[in-house]
Amino acid sequence: MEASPYQSPTITDSFTLPKNPGKVKRVAKFQKWVIVAMFGNAILYIVAVVLGLLMAWTHGAAASEEIPPIYETLISMLTVVEPFVVIFSFVASFTMARQFFNRPLSFLIMFLGAFPFICLPVLLLQNLQGARYLNRQGIAAGFFGTNLEKLHALIAQAEAEA
Repeated sequence: MEASPYQSPTITDSFTLPKNPGKVKRVAKFQKWVIVAMFGNAILYIVAVVLGLLMAWTHGAAASEEIPPIYETLISMLTVVEPFVVIFSFVASFTMARQFFNRPLSFLIMFLGAFPFICLPVLLLQNLQGARYLNRQGIAAGFFGTNLEKLHALIAQAEAEA
């Protein structure tokens, strides 16, 4: 029976202990961080665009009109949340890039996240790079990562048998 494409990614049956199990664990953990950062940025961008469109639609180009309190509240909420999302994206991007590249290149990749709408493709590529690495190690990791508890248990079991 063929597996459903909607089921959670699993560890393949032909799992052998990777050469560097510590790196495998770190890549799996940081891939989850990158996924959270990617969705946080996407939600932040969508809310900002929708808010801008609503303000333009309801008020048009009249800059002299007073902004309604609900828009002021939403703008202040975005202003408070945005730095946390950006800082978390920086950390997730740097830690994932550090697993594959040297420090200067990791900093360059991290600072690409400072530019709106460039951050999402960078995080997506890092997610795919992490998934590719885990797949090469015999761990079936999809777009949403892999099950960390099961991965840790399998690595511990393989270390105990070796």
